[in-house]
Amino acid sequence: MLTEKLKTNDEHSNHEIPFSRNTIIEMVLNDGTITQDEITLYKGFSQMLMSIFHFEFHKQLEELKDFYAPFNPDVPDNAPINNDDNNEYNVFSKDITSVIIDANYNALSDEDINKALEAESLFPVSAEVDFSKFEECKLFYQGQSRSKAKIATVIPFYEKEIEVEFFDRIILMIKVKDCIDQKKTKSSTSHLEPGKIYLKYFRNIPKLDLEMIFPDIKPKMKLIHKLQIWVTLFSGVAIALKEFVYAPFIAMSSPSPFDGGISVGVLAVLIALFGYASTTYEKYQKITITLMSAISQSLYFKDVGNNEAVLTSLVDSAEEEEVKEALLAYYFLWKSSTPLQAIEIDQAIENWMLKKHNTEIDFEITDGLAKLDKLGILILTDDKYTVPSLGETMKKLDQTWDNYFVYT
Repeated sequence: MLTEKLKTNDEHSNHEIPFSRNTIIEMVLNDGTITQDEITLYKGFSQMLMSIFHFEFHKQLEELKDFYAPFNPDVPDNAPINNDDNNEYNVFSKDITSVIIDANYNALSDEDINKALEAESLFPVSAEVDFSKFEECKLFYQGQSRSKAKIATVIPFYEKEIEVEFFDRIILMIKVKDCIDQKKTKSSTSHLEPGKIYLKYFRNIPKLDLEMIFPDIKPKMKLIHKLQIWVTLFSGVAIALKEFVYAPFIAMSSPSPFDGGISVGVLAVLIALFGYASTTYEKYQKITITLMSAISQSLYFKDVGNNEAVLTSLVDSAEEEEVKEALLAYYFLWKSSTPLQAIEIDQAIENWMLKKHNTEIDFEITDGLAKLDKLGILILTDDKYTVPSLGETMKKLDQTWDNYFVYT
């Protein structure tokens, strides 16, 4: 069983800004560049900026819910999906992928997924994923970490400590085929509904156990456990063959055990053979139950949300990241004495995070500038950027907010 501890930061670059929006505002206010007279105005700017983003993302969330409704497996009374028209699914898939990217998640390629699934599991039993049931399967992760973990060994009461790589947060999106093989469905007692989209949101998932987050996984024993079971079974068979075949008919060292009926010795051998087979089956069952129990217990604390709840979590995360990027991009342009190129803004923010806040990030300057431009508070002259004064910026944001609610 996996025991997590000593969580460490990812050594790889990450687009995620690991501070809340309110913390970013406090970091800016305490940076020493904003005068006392500007503090109130900057706080008002931040509040208005966050309100605008919240309104926009709330609208996006409602649209996502509408597109997801026909595919939501938690709503049994949905109207049937038109299998000849995938337009609704394509729109939903495009929109949710956009939100996931805005939340600074990265897509896992098919190669990455296969590599993770083929790796040796930390659990005592591995598991297989039946991809034939899925029309489409997408995985996105945000952040990677390394941790120390203790795993059991073949030596009783001895555990060894290893270093494990984790996905900090991971999103799984599965589109089930409209028609699942009924034979496979019955044999595997699948609970997947044809044509539905399953959304799963987890945290701290070991890369070596990525299969644990998929539905309807099939237990698969490791080689060492297969040997333990089959050696036991073959031992029983070998004893029976020696007693019934080799000794009486080949080596001629003893009479046939069937002469004069079944002897007590033969009966004992048969009972022993049955015992070996029974023990073999029980071991397999025990190992399988151990696997499923370990996965269930582990996922209980790693599960963040399912289906429609994932949409809410994702949109909230995307809003958080977008606000932080806009706040930082605006601040560095506002306080710069000269216009800046995009790469200069990017480097200034990354250096500020590293030197003043001991945090390495890969800032998405393109996204930050695009947000300011959409709000009409970005000025481009000869490949260099500036922003209006804080007063002018507030006026433009106020106009944007007023235009949301026009009453005539």
